[in-house]
Amino acid sequence: MWAENPRAALSFYWEALKRCVSTISLECLRAPFLCYEQQSEHFFCLFLPQKGQVHNSPLASSCCQVRVEGRVEKLPEEESDSYFHSRPLESQIGSSVSAQSTPIPSRETLTQRELQLAAEYGDGKKELPRPSHWGGYVVIPESVEFWQGQTTRIHDRIRFRRPRSGEQPDGVMLHQGESGWVYERLSP
Repeated sequence: MWAENPRAALSFYWEALKRCVSTISLECLRAPFLCYEQQSEHFFCLFLPQKGQVHNSPLASSCCQVRVEGRVEKLPEEESDSYFHSRPLESQIGSSVSAQSTPIPSRETLTQRELQLAAEYGDGKKELPRPSHWGGYVVIPESVEFWQGQTTRIHDRIRFRRPRSGEQPDGVMLHQGESGWVYERLSP
């Protein structure tokens, strides 16, 4: 099927890159959202308040069979530009058209803008500028957990993390990893 329809294969590829990222809102509520990843610690989304809660809380958790927790920093404009332009034009247009989760008068508002941008940039002669409300972040890992599901529900979980102040590996519950990290097995 994919060999017959490369565009569908490319679309599937981009959808497979989705992951769930959670931050904390100003109201101290968990604020999960779906976004795209480029590398395990980089993610790209709108900078608007609905997804840009990262501006309010510099911590995040990211999950897709590997859970990463740590401090968040905004990526340089050049890196956001590069990733934005690596995406299919339809995805670039979608990001440009939508100020996600903000009220709009009708769906037609979106489709008209989509058609306008497709007409202007669809021939590939001009590059669609990355919208200022869209870009990337990097999670500086403090903890990385690997999860492998089992049909018995006795899942396999191993967490690598930075040691807490004064904490020493005992070789039984807490083991010494590489580069100053420690690791431990978690109950499912």
